[in-house]
Amino acid sequence: MTVTAKIHPDVTGPIHNDARAESQVFDPDAADNFSSVATEVTANADLAVTIAATPNPVIAGDELSYQINVDNNGPSSADDVVLTVPLPSRLSLESTAVSVLGGSCGLQTNTNTVECQLGDLAPGATAVVTLFTLVDPSTPVGTTLSTTASVDSDTPDGSVPNNSAMVSTMVATAADLEIALTSDADVYKPSTIIHYRITVTNHGLSDAQNVVVTQVLPDDKVARYDSNDGGCPPPSGTTFTCTIPTLKAGESKTIQLNVLIRGNKRTITQTATVTSATSDPWTANNSDTRVVTVK
Repeated sequence: MTVTAKIHPDVTGPIHNDARAESQVFDPDAADNFSSVATEVTANADLAVTIAATPNPVIAGDELSYQINVDNNGPSSADDVVLTVPLPSRLSLESTAVSVLGGSCGLQTNTNTVECQLGDLAPGATAVVTLFTLVDPSTPVGTTLSTTASVDSDTPDGSVPNNSAMVSTMVATAADLEIALTSDADVYKPSTIIHYRITVTNHGLSDAQNVVVTQVLPDDKVARYDSNDGGCPPPSGTTFTCTIPTLKAGESKTIQLNVLIRGNKRTITQTATVTSATSDPWTANNSDTRVVTVK
């Protein structure tokens, strides 16, 4: 007779099984009517991890989320499961979410590593961990952000190649630049100075690189360049150009451009424009026009 039994996933150590034979007929030799066997039970839990990043590519200055699945393929329960995810230096952790009851994650700030305590996982169970991060706005276009998720537990794992998984994300850049052109008055007298204020604002998401501000000045008979307070070079001909190497996301830069009126009664129309080496998907606010009157 063969008896097949299934061992509970949490059981370890020796299991003793006793068998006894009895009959209503007298057995003169009862010494061999009993047998016992001990079986050593060892735990083994095949943990597997997968990781996905969204979005990919990601814009510098935007959020990047990682979804990490930890599966216990059994056959035993996995005790004290720990997930480790070292984040790239260009990422900062904003928040975490863990699907299993009692699970939690913390950040080791000195290494920028996320460590999640997932407790015990039964065979067939899955723990889902989501990490919400922010990409540094200064991250250069074309940067690759790579990270590897690793899982471990106190239960032996006979199949370790699937205990880690890597994902890579490409970084793109985009900066919404806005320019505003104002002056200190609406009406001027001949031979006075117009104080133009050119304000460039980076609404993000990314830092803007090599920002170029341009304003074409009137003909010299109407007005001529006097000075500026932005450390910009004098105009080449009638084109005033000023370069800002980096304008960080959320920052503004104002330049005062002073122009001496030389002509008589008229209107003077000026347009300031801004461009950048960083992609700007919103170009409607890349120029602004100011009209003043001389009388």
